[in-house]
Amino acid sequence: MRGRPLVEMLMFLLVWCALSIPLWRLTRTAPAAAVAGAELRRAESGPTADVVLATPTWATVRLAHPADALTLSQDGELLLQRGGGDMRVEAEVPLRLRAGVATVSMDVTWPPAVEQSVVEVTLEPDGLPAQSQRLWGRGSASTIMEFRWAK
Repeated sequence: MRGRPLVEMLMFLLVWCALSIPLWRLTRTAPAAAVAGAELRRAESGPTADVVLATPTWATVRLAHPADALTLSQDGELLLQRGGGDMRVEAEVPLRLRAGVATVSMDVTWPPAVEQSVVEVTLEPDGLPAQSQRLWGRGSASTIMEFRWAK
């Protein structure tokens, strides 16, 4: 029996297409809005509504000396609150990004015996690199930290 090259070529292409379509769907990259379960919503602030990306973020707070109180918040919403002798606090928090920027406020209070100390805040949103900022202070300190991620 003699083979037919045209028929064999068509059968090969049919099988190749049937296998490549599911493989392409498995290996393609997801759109930015769908990465890591992030949800899009509109902000009510300002005359033009900005697109806000709320994404799960791994937050790490490291202290050189134990703090009496520590508060991390965004737009008046509490993200993280700890007290006592914790020198390292880690938690997943819902961070809102506006055009790749997150503004977070932090309040920390140290015991009176501590002369000067430092706090390091590291935020790592899903799919974005980690960024850190530090605050030096004594007694109590408050600051507003701005984290920027390039698109």
